[in-house]
Amino acid sequence: MPGVWGEQYYFWGPVFLILILTFSVWTLTGVLAGKVLKSDRSNRIVLQAVSTAIVVEMIYSAQQGFYWYNGGIHYVGMHSFLLLLISAWVCLMTDRGRILSVFLVTVSMIGAVLAGGANYVTALQGLLVGLSLLAVGIFRHRKRTLLLIPSLLVYGFSFYLSATAPGNNVRSETLHNYGGDKMDPILAVLCSFREAALQLEEFTGPLLLIMLALALPFVRNVVRRTRLRFPYPGVLSAWSVCVYAAGFTPSLYVLGHGGFDRTLNAVKITYQILVMINFVYWIGWLYWKQRETNRGSWLAPLWKRVKGAVGIGQEESTLRFYLLAGLLVLAAFALEKNQAGNYSSYGAYYYIHTGEAYAFHQEYLDRVETIENGGSSVAVNAYYFRPWFLRIGDLSDDPGREENQAMARWYHKEAVYSGG
Repeated sequence: MPGVWGEQYYFWGPVFLILILTFSVWTLTGVLAGKVLKSDRSNRIVLQAVSTAIVVEMIYSAQQGFYWYNGGIHYVGMHSFLLLLISAWVCLMTDRGRILSVFLVTVSMIGAVLAGGANYVTALQGLLVGLSLLAVGIFRHRKRTLLLIPSLLVYGFSFYLSATAPGNNVRSETLHNYGGDKMDPILAVLCSFREAALQLEEFTGPLLLIMLALALPFVRNVVRRTRLRFPYPGVLSAWSVCVYAAGFTPSLYVLGHGGFDRTLNAVKITYQILVMINFVYWIGWLYWKQRETNRGSWLAPLWKRVKGAVGIGQEESTLRFYLLAGLLVLAAFALEKNQAGNYSSYGAYYYIHTGEAYAFHQEYLDRVETIENGGSSVAVNAYYFRPWFLRIGDLSDDPGREENQAMARWYHKEAVYSGG
């Protein structure tokens, strides 16, 4: 928490969260495209850029994912470490070399401590992914898969310590005021699939579909050059649904609902990555299935018309393709009702451009000066400007509230409260 060294350093927290999420998605996509699909550099970079843009731009709540450090580091931060851990696992299964293997085992064990002891959404989904990779490796008789075992043991132990920590009961009672009745474990698992279906529309959105469509030419280039034949795509999709739904299980079990915004940040990140993986896998399966039948792809005539219309593969028409891509993205953006809330970079621009962020900061500086120069009990003015990205909450007129007491302790006061 950079803010512990002074309020002026708090901004490093959002910077770190944005960078670690960007780096982790970029790394995982690069590992999957490069190590598994053996993609060439240019197509791999395009897929990395598309995946990273989807996840970072369309985060469920930029407010609680980037700008509130406590909520952000616990969910977006820990989920980013999980993505890096999965990247290390995949590298362990595919790379050669004794020194590199020792390095990756060490990195994966450190990542296992972070992800296994993190929030329950990250920990549960990561455990499912790790065990699945182990099972696939054993099924395919890959001896290098055994290198995953040390980190998985550390992961399981970290998960156990996190789940049995004494403070969980206290935290559960506190959160009970914000949720419903605690669910039975089996019922929570079953209801997770219902919750996953209910969130599909909000998690998807038109821009995600457009981005996938724009990535299609590059995905096709990758899948037609790889040795992988993409077997059993239905099994991958069924597994993906289970991993995605598992993200709702902890909140349903503890709170009786799908989770807070900070929790849904982690779930949506998983969903977006799984959508991208399934999209590539199904395109690969269709391509090679039609090649194996020796009848030519039933998509070939349609694909030929699409290429001719948008200029794919035609040097003189490349500009046409990018113009169409830009128009589709702009159309999706224009049709979005909550642009500042659903697109993280535009939201940052919006609050800076309108002056709300600056005005809020000036009010914040005035509040700090009032508290520091006040007596043992200080009354402060309520914020007038309240940009959604930056204002998670405000002080109460009751000095006994948790947020008021925390503020008073920070500034070494007996009481701090809102005077209206």
